[in-house]
Amino acid sequence: MAVSLWVVRSIGAPSTDIAVSELTHASAEVSEVVFFLLGAMTIVEIVDAHQGFRLVTDNITTRKPKTLL
Repeated sequence: MAVSLWVVRSIGAPSTDIAVSELTHASAEVSEVVFFLLGAMTIVEIVDAHQGFRLVTDNITTRKPKTLL
């Protein structure tokens, strides 16, 4: 769907240079977010693999799960 939307957008663009510029800008923004999330998820998985969150989870005590939220 995204490819078809970019094709329609490119057809309506005044020139190919403008379409390429817009596509480059949009893909750069998406790439920044994806690379940030991949790095953050990797760090969280490493901490979790070494039981870094155990201190927090061991100290959570409640009888009502709704109060935890």
